[in-house]
Amino acid sequence: MTIQGRINRLTSEKSELEKQYASLARMTLTPNQGGTNSAESELSILLRIKGEVEWRTKFLSNLQSQAQSIMELEPKLNELTRLRNQLETNYNTWSKIVNDSMLSRALGPGNMVNMSEVQHATPPWRDTKKSMKLIAAAFAGCMACGLGLAFLLDFVINRTINRREDAERHLRLPVLLSIPDLNWNRNGKKLPARSQNL
Repeated sequence: MTIQGRINRLTSEKSELEKQYASLARMTLTPNQGGTNSAESELSILLRIKGEVEWRTKFLSNLQSQAQSIMELEPKLNELTRLRNQLETNYNTWSKIVNDSMLSRALGPGNMVNMSEVQHATPPWRDTKKSMKLIAAAFAGCMACGLGLAFLLDFVINRTINRREDAERHLRLPVLLSIPDLNWNRNGKKLPARSQNL
């Protein structure tokens, strides 16, 4: 940027000098063996700067093309790295398998290390949790059916009047007196008829 600024400044100075002195535009510079004047030095500086700018531009374009080629190689490099890691994992796995098989073959059945049994195997036993759950569910079902049957017999199927409340509810009349039937014992058997002496 500094060099480009100098080029722009010198170009503007050259155009201003050509405007002020029209004869400079038609004048051709010839090398002076005796020494260099200021116009020649400015022109040589300008040419040197211009060449340096062109060289730096080419260098920058070369760097950009190399960076582009590196960026294009990056996915391939990542894929190769992944493939290398996978192959390394496979190699380690197979190496462990081969080492284990060689070790077991070297020890063999007769060369086994003498080791005492630390803990005996637990004997098998039947798991009765499921059967106990089924038995408990069946028992609870039987209890519920028994209670349901008792309520069904008492309130739906058996329509006879057994209690004072049944008489009041069905007849809609108040009961003055209820006389218990003493001909039945506690077991539900009818007692023999007693002679009534009045």
